[in-house]
Amino acid sequence: MQKSIYLLAVSFLLLFTSSCRKDSFIDTIDKEKPEVEIVNFVEARVQGVVVDNENNALGDVSVRWGSKNVRTDENGVFILSSVVKERNARLEISKEGFFTSRQILQTFPGEKTQTKVQLIPREWSGRFSSQENGEIVTNGGGQIDFTAGGFVSEDGNPYVGDVNVYAYYLDPSREDLSELMTGNLLARNTTNEMQVLQSYGMMNVELEDEQGRKLQISKAARITSPIPDKLLNNAPESIPLWYYDLEDDLWKEEGKANLDGNSYVGEVNHFTWWNCDVPEYFIYLEGKINPIRGSYWDHHVRVTIISTGASAVASVTQEGRFAGFVPKGEMLLLEILNTCFDVIHSETIGGFEEDTVLPSITVNAPPDEWYLISGSLVDCDENPVSNGYVSINYANQSRIIFVDEGGMFAEVFPKCVDNQVIATGIDLENLLSSLSVYATLDEDLDLETLKACDELGGEFSISLNGESLMGQPCTMRIESISPTQERYDITLVHPQENGTVIYLLYIGNSDIADPTNWSSIGFQDNQRIVQGDPEFIFDIKIGAPITVEILENTRVPGDTFHFVSKVSAVNILTGQELDNADLEIMAIIQ
Repeated sequence: MQKSIYLLAVSFLLLFTSSCRKDSFIDTIDKEKPEVEIVNFVEARVQGVVVDNENNALGDVSVRWGSKNVRTDENGVFILSSVVKERNARLEISKEGFFTSRQILQTFPGEKTQTKVQLIPREWSGRFSSQENGEIVTNGGGQIDFTAGGFVSEDGNPYVGDVNVYAYYLDPSREDLSELMTGNLLARNTTNEMQVLQSYGMMNVELEDEQGRKLQISKAARITSPIPDKLLNNAPESIPLWYYDLEDDLWKEEGKANLDGNSYVGEVNHFTWWNCDVPEYFIYLEGKINPIRGSYWDHHVRVTIISTGASAVASVTQEGRFAGFVPKGEMLLLEILNTCFDVIHSETIGGFEEDTVLPSITVNAPPDEWYLISGSLVDCDENPVSNGYVSINYANQSRIIFVDEGGMFAEVFPKCVDNQVIATGIDLENLLSSLSVYATLDEDLDLETLKACDELGGEFSISLNGESLMGQPCTMRIESISPTQERYDITLVHPQENGTVIYLLYIGNSDIADPTNWSSIGFQDNQRIVQGDPEFIFDIKIGAPITVEILENTRVPGDTFHFVSKVSAVNILTGQELDNADLEIMAIIQ
């Protein structure tokens, strides 16, 4: 069965968190030196979402992957394809008002890497005179003590004036650590050996002068890094300090910190991200989760080091794969989590002395844990539809299941999903639709055969300077939000030579008394579903001031909803911008 890619609204962001792998940790040192890794470069696609610390989507974020750079759409979504390292590929994410982040991801040939990035607000921590000792307290109880007269400007000259500090302490016991941290805890020690780290606390410090220009220290500063309660019992008396090298994308050992109560205290001679970590040599671990009941879902994998309790969580690729660096020789608890983060499989693994590929993992899914929706899609002559999909609507959301070459479809839904379902089959080759099936999903649901015989009209276009991109079919479903408000769910299908993009646009109408003269309008929670490798994937936005005209809207099923608007559209694969373009929608009302 062909697998669609989900780029959902912010309330469902957890469904596609990073399928890049963030590394686990331990607290003892092995003496064996690892082999040098051969670096391979591959053409790889990454897709994901960027959010703030409250899980709100961040638009207009700069995202760089290899030589390509794009900006996120209003839902924080980005898609990029470029030549990168097969292992440890750099993804750089930046936006004004936030600390710049770097994720280091693992890729698989022919598969798409998915990730979630949580940007940390770059908040002002305090100010002091460069000629006086300074003390700055961070979030979480961290502290930095500066020495008077110990500051230089970017050109290396001594600096005299006020020093502004932007600092952040990152608790390494957070379950969302992989979304927040820079790097992936791969490190190089003072003897040039590669190791993986277990963090006991991280801190980022940035300094500026009164005009916002960067400063650096010329005299040692003291940092105090709190130790999370769950790690305190295993914290050694002395621990190496590591800074993040932006050129090599590695943590590098420099200095040490000593245990003082429930914190580590040490001196540093420059500022970037600093980390209190115990190192260990590592192996590269790969695994694959077999389809659950014949289908893939949005699994997550949690790996916990049994000796310390430290853990890391990541999701898998669209084909069920996961990989990353784990400490050598340690016993690990591997758990698979469903969409609701319930444990559905666990096993003890570990003691690995070399790079390891795990046997494929089969999850035994009880019927009351997962429901399977399945069936077939045929045309009016009972021939299988090979180019089509089934739309599953539930809880005011939509999920698209593409059919295989034999017209078959199947997808599992965890029990945490709302159980009211509307299923409709679409034949993209002949632009035909099946009748909608209404059902309750409280057990496996066999839709049997959906027959696509009804004409499915409608089309949309995006035009600029006489050039147009056309797509069809185009349909609309009206949802009642309140006695005075409606939401129009519009599905735009854009078939292309090497793939298909389906846009789900939610348009709000706050005055249903007049369906052609709305008092307000706007796109809400735009979604895109991508199949194959299309050339165009657009982020569509209505500009301000809003210029919208409703040409036809009877609200009667079978009639046409005709809508035109000025929009901006950006091809998020190439960065091509269509400012002040014309969007015309002629959707068939369902």
